[in-house]
Amino acid sequence: MGFRIHAAGSGRYRWHRDYADEGDVYDLAQVMSVVMATPGGVRGVAQEVGTNQVLSQSDATSDSAVQRATRAVGQLTCMHTLRDAFLLCLAERHRVQISVFARTSSSIPFWPDTSAYSRFDYSSGDHRPFWDFINDITPKLEETGLNGFTVLCAIAAAISSWPTRRTRGMPMLNIHLST
Repeated sequence: MGFRIHAAGSGRYRWHRDYADEGDVYDLAQVMSVVMATPGGVRGVAQEVGTNQVLSQSDATSDSAVQRATRAVGQLTCMHTLRDAFLLCLAERHRVQISVFARTSSSIPFWPDTSAYSRFDYSSGDHRPFWDFINDITPKLEETGLNGFTVLCAIAAAISSWPTRRTRGMPMLNIHLST
């Protein structure tokens, strides 16, 4: 499941990107490894994928050790990138208001979407502004299922690409995530 990010902020800032979720990346890597390792063309690949699907249904988790390790490294790397982008943004502006709106579309027709919203002010004089930011957005991202490391990297990219311009009042950044 991929997602889209839109960001708009003070100073006429507009930015958007489409991203593939880390689950999609793992699925693509798995298919490519099966294709490369399986002789016999399309029929061999279909048999291999079918066998893997049956075997993975019996496992409690279908994530391999490599996937779990990659996810952990990705989470740490993206969290560090987000922290750097957030703190640099705060150092340049001294005080900002950031809102994050997350929405996951339902796969069932006529079923409501899941959405969550947070908006908070952050100041460079706060004791731990990044800690506060993460504590504010994490429950919203978990509620909508958008708590993967690619989402953190996308938010970091949105914050770091927000240009520093003089604006009247408090600089504001609105981030909208959707599936």
